[in-house]
Amino acid sequence: MFVPNRIIKVKPFDQPWFNSESRKLMNKKNKKYREFIKLNKTAWSVEKLDAAHISYKAASKEYINGCYKAKTNYFNSLKKIFSSEDTSPKKKFQLLKNVTNGGKCSGIPPLLANNDVISNPSEKAIIFNTQFAKKASIEGPDDPVPNVTTRANTTDLSEIHTNYLEIGPIIKDLKNASFSPCGLPATYIKALFGAFGAYLTRLLNCIFEAKTYPDIL
Repeated sequence: MFVPNRIIKVKPFDQPWFNSESRKLMNKKNKKYREFIKLNKTAWSVEKLDAAHISYKAASKEYINGCYKAKTNYFNSLKKIFSSEDTSPKKKFQLLKNVTNGGKCSGIPPLLANNDVISNPSEKAIIFNTQFAKKASIEGPDDPVPNVTTRANTTDLSEIHTNYLEIGPIIKDLKNASFSPCGLPATYIKALFGAFGAYLTRLLNCIFEAKTYPDIL
């Protein structure tokens, strides 16, 4: 009795649409690249070097087209499965887990930007950097510091002295909102408190001692 079998290599960071044909094209591209690098160091013929470079570019183009085809076929297949009434919720959640690659060694799943599925790591990094910069930027960061005068008839606060342990629970209880009076989301303040908590404590103690503070604190 003979049982047919086939060995398939699966790496933890592989995208769910990355099949055996994609890996075959990738290995071919990498092989052509190594041949081109080797000839670039040792070849004495310009024609040989040009031929190796053309062969590598052709293999690279074939790999990109193959990945695009595999990705398109995979997501078209997913669309049909999700739109089918016969697909159980358990099956749908299993497919979602595979798509997001939510394992222990999972990478960043594909991103949807302007109705385009982004899988290239460099393009993902640009999207995240743009989003983080947008959320972390405040208006007029280089404006001069305003001249805040000491308030008259203000209760003496110099005896108040706060510390890191008092402010920590207050920051932790902040509601996760996309806006705050200082311009930074509460999520960012909570995440970065460990880095600037000591500076915030010192700032508040200086305010209490000098009785000099803005209208909104």
